[in-house]
Amino acid sequence: MPNSGFMGDENDFALVMNMAIPFAYFMFLETSSTKKKILYLSACCIFIAANVASLSRGGFVGLVPVILYCWYKTPKKFLSTIIVAIMISILYFSASPKYWQEVKSIKEENIQKGTGAGRWYLWKCALRIFLDHPIIGVGQGNFPWNVQLYEPLTAKRLHGGKAVHSLYFTLISELGLIGILLFSGMLYSSYKDLKWILKKEKEFLLKQNQSKQIIQQLHKIKFIIFGITGAMLGYLVSGAFLSVLYYPHFWLLISLCVALKNTVINSKLEGNYSA
Repeated sequence: MPNSGFMGDENDFALVMNMAIPFAYFMFLETSSTKKKILYLSACCIFIAANVASLSRGGFVGLVPVILYCWYKTPKKFLSTIIVAIMISILYFSASPKYWQEVKSIKEENIQKGTGAGRWYLWKCALRIFLDHPIIGVGQGNFPWNVQLYEPLTAKRLHGGKAVHSLYFTLISELGLIGILLFSGMLYSSYKDLKWILKKEKEFLLKQNQSKQIIQQLHKIKFIIFGITGAMLGYLVSGAFLSVLYYPHFWLLISLCVALKNTVINSKLEGNYSA
C-alpha cells in the first residue's frame, strides 16, 4: 500500500495545511508581481479547502487562530478584512454538511463521552507518568508502552500501544522537565531572534537614502517572519490534540528562524545591512 508518511492521517494533514496558509498569505502581501499574487492567493485558498476536505476537527480549531493572526498582522486592515472574508467564504462553500457536523461535535463531545473522553483518559495517564518520572520522563516514544502500567488490568488491552494525542502531554510524559525546558527554550530563543530581526528592520528603514531594492528585501524578511510565526501558531494550537512532537514541522520552523537570523547577520557584516 502507498505510504503517506506523517500526513497519512487527516488530522496531521490538516495541521500541515494550517502551517502552510500563513506563508502563502504573507507572500501574497509581500510580492508586487500580479502573477505571483494570483499564485500565492490561489495556494492559500487551496490550503483552506484542503483543510476542510480533511474533515478534521483539530484542523478547524487550528485554522481559526491562523486566520485571525493573518488578519491581525496585515498592515492594511481593510484589505485583510476582504481577504479574510474570502477565506471564510471558501471555508463555508467548500465544506460539506458532514464537515459542519464534525465541527458541531466539538461542543457535543466532552471528557465523559466520545473521542474527548478517550483523550482525557490518556492525558491523565500522561500526567501521572510525568509525576512519577518528572526529570527525564520515560523516554522518546515510550508513552504507548508505559501507559498500561497506569491502567486497570481490564483497560490494558484497550490503550496499550496508543499515542497520547497531544504534543504537550507527549512532551511532559516522555521527556520530563528537561524536555520541557529545552522545548520552551527553543521557542523563546526563536521568538527573540525574530523580534531582533524586526527591530533591526525598523531601524534600517528609518535611515535615509536606502535603495528601493534594499527596502523590498527588508519588507520580504518581515513578511517571512510573519509567515514563520503564523505557521508556529498553527502547529502549537493544532498540536494540542496530536502527537506531533517528533514530526519535522517544529524543527523546520526553528531551522528557518536560525537561517533567517544568520542571513541578516551575514548581510550586516558584508555591509548590505546596518545595525
